[in-house]
Amino acid sequence: MHKTPTIMKYPLLFMLGLIITSFTIEIAPKVRAKIYVVDEANNIITGAKVTLYGTFNNYKIEKHPVASGKTSKKGFIEFTNLDEKVYYIHAIKGDLNNNGGNNQTDTLHAKGKNRFEIMID
Repeated sequence: MHKTPTIMKYPLLFMLGLIITSFTIEIAPKVRAKIYVVDEANNIITGAKVTLYGTFNNYKIEKHPVASGKTSKKGFIEFTNLDEKVYYIHAIKGDLNNNGGNNQTDTLHAKGKNRFEIMID
């Protein structure tokens, strides 16, 4: 007895499989940013609150942050799952902050180190 291959028994299912596998699913790469916070004398600042904003306007009005956290004992914080774009940073500890400038990252890249130093005074 001749056995019909499974593919021939279900040609519609086979064609659907070919169509589905021909589409490419593009997954955005994970992007990380490491932000070091220092004072004017270049001393690391532990426990500084660092907030990332996705737009300059949100940074100015301090609304809709993308991420926020505090710097480690080594003076840095790392944010993950970010988009490849520019972010605006607000860093503060006590009466020290970066409101006078030094508040923007370069465009982040999935295949880059994305390290930034923010001085608060």
